[in-house]
Amino acid sequence: MKTLAKYKSKALLADLLAGGHDVLQLGRMHKLSPEELAAWVSQPHIQQTLTGLCALSDYQTQLMLTQYRRFAATRLIRLATGEDSQVSEPSRKACVDLLRTELRRVADSPVVMEEETPTPDVLAMQRELYGGASEGS
Repeated sequence: MKTLAKYKSKALLADLLAGGHDVLQLGRMHKLSPEELAAWVSQPHIQQTLTGLCALSDYQTQLMLTQYRRFAATRLIRLATGEDSQVSEPSRKACVDLLRTELRRVADSPVVMEEETPTPDVLAMQRELYGGASEGS
């Protein structure tokens, strides 16, 4: 497959990120066969972009969880001290679950620069995203 034009690749990426379409719909929208879509997503620069976007989404989730964990701790403290007796059992359990959730610390996650070899974490994420491809591929 010849490489997609840069503008078409960007449009495909934008539609992929917008969600709401399965793979076949994306192909039809961009007049690409499943084989052409597979070839497109197999390109190293597309994989690197998607991996970076997945990491960004994970960081956003971590930030949101971190913010709500503070709220959950406050609610549980108020419940334990008798200041707040209006907390429902499902709400209490949700607060406990938020506090027990294991967070990946961003400071512990190395940033992979374009020129560097991906770290084992990035390689593992790529294997997870692309169906367990071997390390040599």
